[in-house]
Parts: sequence; structure tokens; C-alpha cells
Amino acid sequence: MFETIILSLLIAIALSVDASLACFAYATNNKKTINYAPFFIGAFHFIFPFISFTFFKSLIVNLESVGKLISSLIFILLGIICFFDKEVKQHKIFSITSVILLAVGVSIDSLLVGISLCSEIPSILIPASIFGIISFLLSFLAIFLGVLVSKRINTKIDFLVGIFFIILGVLIYFDIV
Repeated sequence: MFETIILSLLIAIALSVDASLACFAYATNNKKTINYAPFFIGAFHFIFPFISFTFFKSLIVNLESVGKLISSLIFILLGIICFFDKEVKQHKIFSITSVILLAVGVSIDSLLVGISLCSEIPSILIPASIFGIISFLLSFLAIFLGVLVSKRINTKIDFLVGIFFIILGVLIYFDIV
């Protein structure tokens, strides 16, 4: 049990890297609208491995290529949104739909982790809870740091955030990240 918790903590930190970077990048551009993203990110990091573990418990299926494709396309789409979402009166850089897309994009890997854990552990409840809590906390911390950086920079960097997401999407697709 202790081994499962330690392994789950390490996996949770690895799963949260892309979510934290994405939240940090968005928070440097926008001080308020990303604040609810950690809730979605944490929820998807809990729900995805729970669903995939439950569904594939009796089957071992290699879905890595499908997850990689979906994740990379979502990041590329988010990057493109950064280039075209430039309304002057709008104080939000993206809508709730974009936040959910972001959360799904950074949580696809936890779906695959749930599948891979099917043959390793008897229950996914504790690991999935750890994944959700850690990704929520690290995303929240990244937003906090991003807001601090944006106050120091005092400029919006939509273009750089868009480039970041497109590069992340391409790197995921080609298995570099």
C-alpha cells in the first residue's frame, strides 16, 4: 500500500507538469479567468484514470497513439485560439469551453495511466484521488506564480502562449515530451 501511494505521488507529479505549465502560461496573460481551471484539471485527472481503469480492467489495450493524437490536437487548437481571441472589451482570454479543452488536453495522459495500472493494482481509487489532488494543487500554484509574473511584466503575451501550446502539441505528437 505504501509503495502504491509513493508511486501514485510520483506519477501525479509527472502527470501535472503539462497542466502546471499551461496554467502558468495562461495566468501570465490573464489574472482571473483561469482561476477555476485547477478544479477541472483535478477532476479530469481523477475521472480519466478511474474510468479507463474500470473499463479496461479486464482488457489490456494499447491506446497510446490515440491519446497522443487527441492531446496534441487539443494543444494545437488552444495555441491557435490564442492568436484569434483578441476582443478588446473581453477581459477573458478564453471561455469555459476552452478551460474544459485545456483540462482534457492535459489529462489525456492520466486516461492512459489508468489503463496501464489495470494489471498492476487492485483498485484505482487512491491513486486517482492522488492524481486529482496533486494536479489541482500544482495547477493552482502555477496560476498563482503566473499572476505574480504577469504583475511584474505588466504586458500580455498571447502570441508566446499560443506558440507554447502549438510547440507542446507537436512535441506530444512526436513523442518528444
